[in-house]
Amino acid sequence: MRSITVHSESMILALGFLTGLALVAPVGPISLALIGIGTTNGRRPAASAASGVIAADVLIVVAMLVGASALLTLPDNIVAAVRIVLGTSLIAVGVGLVAKARTALAVVSTIRRPGRTLFAATLANPSTIAVWAGLATTALPSDRVEQLIFGAGLIAATTMWHYGVAGASAALGQRINDSMLVKLSTAAGFFVIALGATALLSA
Repeated sequence: MRSITVHSESMILALGFLTGLALVAPVGPISLALIGIGTTNGRRPAASAASGVIAADVLIVVAMLVGASALLTLPDNIVAAVRIVLGTSLIAVGVGLVAKARTALAVVSTIRRPGRTLFAATLANPSTIAVWAGLATTALPSDRVEQLIFGAGLIAATTMWHYGVAGASAALGQRINDSMLVKLSTAAGFFVIALGATALLSA
């Protein structure tokens, strides 16, 4: 019986980890900032920036778990209103990434406190809120223990991914030039626009 329980818990942890990777791996404004910091400023600032992103994600996951029971029972009209607001915000962010890619990269190069800056930026980023809110209302287990195990998998995923991106971008350094970052920003912008449109269509 115990072996079955351990196996079930391992599966939930793995599901949380894979779900977390699916959420954080798509490149958005935060990942672009992290890559930009890594390529221009090196390993230590990139690691600090990654720590800020991870800390913000952990805070959001904890808040999501604390309010899980309420989130899972929100009235449909409230969920729809949240999706409309998030969808509109996402489209605005995506358009900005496409239209002002070079400006965004120039802003990244001026960041002096990457950890604090990306912590605040992650908490204020509509795409971050959208993906975690979507997870909370669709994929979060109903059992309390399973929620905690699932949350541990999410935290492991964001930690591994963002430290990995920080290390890779710092290692590649000048091989990632501004032109490549602009193209990446443009692609990320279209992805965020699609995410916003999906949120609006599902409202």
